[in-house]
Amino acid sequence: MKLKQLFLAIFATSVLFVSCTKDDVYDPVKQTSIESTQGEDLRTMSTSPTVSSVGPKVYIFVEPQSKLNMIVSYLKTRPRSTQTPTNTPFYGFFTGSPIKSTNYTDLLNYIDMPYWYNGTLPTVIQSNITQTSAGVYNFGTVKINGPLVNNQFVWIMVLIPVNATPNPNWRQSRMSSAHTNMIYRTPFNTNSTLSDYVLNYTGTRIPVGEYRVYSTYSGTELRPKVVGDFYLKGSNTLP
Repeated sequence: MKLKQLFLAIFATSVLFVSCTKDDVYDPVKQTSIESTQGEDLRTMSTSPTVSSVGPKVYIFVEPQSKLNMIVSYLKTRPRSTQTPTNTPFYGFFTGSPIKSTNYTDLLNYIDMPYWYNGTLPTVIQSNITQTSAGVYNFGTVKINGPLVNNQFVWIMVLIPVNATPNPNWRQSRMSSAHTNMIYRTPFNTNSTLSDYVLNYTGTRIPVGEYRVYSTYSGTELRPKVVGDFYLKGSNTLP
């Protein structure tokens, strides 16, 4: 009898051990697979583009002539640059008051106007600035839709971050434009005085940084009338 009880006890213990072992073990291959999938998701989340982490972009502002009074009214409410408070302020490109050394920092208020970002004015256009195989840097083609600006005259301002260019002295010295047919006309020189100005932007509308200022107010393009689609691109060439 004692031998029979001892045998039964040993058998029960063996069954319990096997049961516990099966419940407690894990498949190392499956566990590794789960960790790998989670790692990919986390990496994707951590590298998702944001305003502060994406590469340098060119920012293009398109001011329709019909919005002049609204722009002037808003900019008059903003604090002026303190560098020359008695000089003519900048209240928009269509006022006829040029940008100069005494008022170019007023462009910071222009960039921060809420109308660019709430649909009242055309949304700020972004473009990459890239290097060609020949070593020439240009910002890529952007399209302005005629109906979007009510088929009227516009003034185009281009901001190029200094850190997107090969060196601090670099300039987008030429631009080229085309209308709906996409046939680009002879490139025009940009305003060299305007591109001498560097804006130190510290706001939240575009990435913080230093930007050179460009405009279509130069050469043959001046204030293009956008009827249908209008295209603009950087057109520097080798010396």
